Amino acid sequence: MVFKFYIALALAVAAVLSPLSLSVVPVILLAWFIYQWWRPLSAAIETLTHYFLYFALALIYSLFLPSWLAALIAVPILVLVALDLPAYTLHLQYRVTKRTRRLTGASIDFLGIALISVGLAAVLGSLALLVAGILVLLALGIALFLLNRQFPSVPVESPHTQVRILAGQEENLSVGLQARTPYGGLLFIQPVSEWVKVESPVLAFKGGLPALNLKITPPLSGNAQVNFDCYATDRWGLLQVKFNFMPVDLLVIPRARYADWLARRYLSGTKPGALPLLANLTNLNSRRGLRQGIEYYGNRRYQPGDSIKNINWKYSTRYNELITKEFTEFQGQPAMILADLTVGNDEDADRLAYNLMMTALTLVQNEIPSSLAAFDSHKVVEVTGIIPKSELVLRCLQLVKSIEVVDSPRRTLSRADTSRLRSNIRRIDQVDSPSAKALADLLRLEYQNLSTGAKNSPCTLAVSEVMARSNSSFSVILISEFCHNPEALSFNASLLDQKGFSVIQLD
Repeated sequence: MVFKFYIALALAVAAVLSPLSLSVVPVILLAWFIYQWWRPLSAAIETLTHYFLYFALALIYSLFLPSWLAALIAVPILVLVALDLPAYTLHLQYRVTKRTRRLTGASIDFLGIALISVGLAAVLGSLALLVAGILVLLALGIALFLLNRQFPSVPVESPHTQVRILAGQEENLSVGLQARTPYGGLLFIQPVSEWVKVESPVLAFKGGLPALNLKITPPLSGNAQVNFDCYATDRWGLLQVKFNFMPVDLLVIPRARYADWLARRYLSGTKPGALPLLANLTNLNSRRGLRQGIEYYGNRRYQPGDSIKNINWKYSTRYNELITKEFTEFQGQPAMILADLTVGNDEDADRLAYNLMMTALTLVQNEIPSSLAAFDSHKVVEVTGIIPKSELVLRCLQLVKSIEVVDSPRRTLSRADTSRLRSNIRRIDQVDSPSAKALADLLRLEYQNLSTGAKNSPCTLAVSEVMARSNSSFSVILISEFCHNPEALSFNASLLDQKGFSVIQLD
């Protein structure tokens, strides 16, 4: 505050003592300074305004005072600029570089303005402007020299942490940080891996630091360490350092290994504990398994093919979209696991093995009579009737060893939704117009192509064998990564749905 009063007073005196033809210049500068003081636009504009006024005052006072004295009168403004820099630094962005140390954009700007003032002093023959520029260059040179020697290459530290985590499982971590420099500054944190998310990627530090909150979802092939590329600037924003930071070691447990352990624990006669799979309905994508029955479960958005009588009109009016009721009949009938053993990579294989084993364990834990049908890209691997609980788990353990990894072509379009296609054909048939008829014929052609493509697929053969063996209704739990012939899977799921079977797709 004192330095701002000093600038206002210095500009007012300059307006009085300047020649009449030039007195308007300090008046304009004073008006702008008071406006910035009263209503600052931003920290950057305020800092640059004060920096410009330093050179302007030295030049104006040189009109009626000795050059050395004019430069000396402007020196207190440099103190105000130094006080402004911490606020200015908070709005800086790091610059990606391969060098471990470099000048920040603010340093380059201040040095550039000082060098320009020295050049202008030579052109204008102003000794006061030359002295002012040299003083700034000297002050910046001393500051950068001291910072380069005393600002550490790694300005923050953290106790090393080791975390055990299941592959694909989201984990929230809080890492404590401690500054290694008394200067303080700004820390920019950039995760190396996409599966690591940082809650606050920019942290201001001086002495202590707020905790670094992370959200980690490691894949099977993930790094063993949580790795960050970090950039830090000092509190004045003059020097930037780059360093690598690895505060957490991860012990990533494959999902298949965890499911295998639970299955063997069950088979050995011990309790497998809580197995949150089908009980967690966020993992389910149901066709009819959760739409029908007598036990009300909840609401969801309307999907083509849903019964009109199940629409919840009260909530539909409230949310201005169709909302339908969900019912569950899963507990009241047998279940059949329909497993596609074809995957595209090891990550998919791990997830498929986990889903297969956890589904089997959940079914036996809930005393649901179950059967099994499995196929790969070439053949039907296994089809059973209702089997005992322990045998279901044992056969799923054996099926995990039959998971097949194939090279899948890259898909550009999403896979066909046969149920939606059939519903669209039924709706369009109700419209009596030539264009609607042409569109319906086109959709029927698409449906026929899907039917032809699915006719001899292992999925169709497995479903046909299951239906031939069954003399009652049951719920089908579809487990697949949709890496090979997803249209056949979609077609058969729609066919089962059409015949009255409850189809639950496990994502």
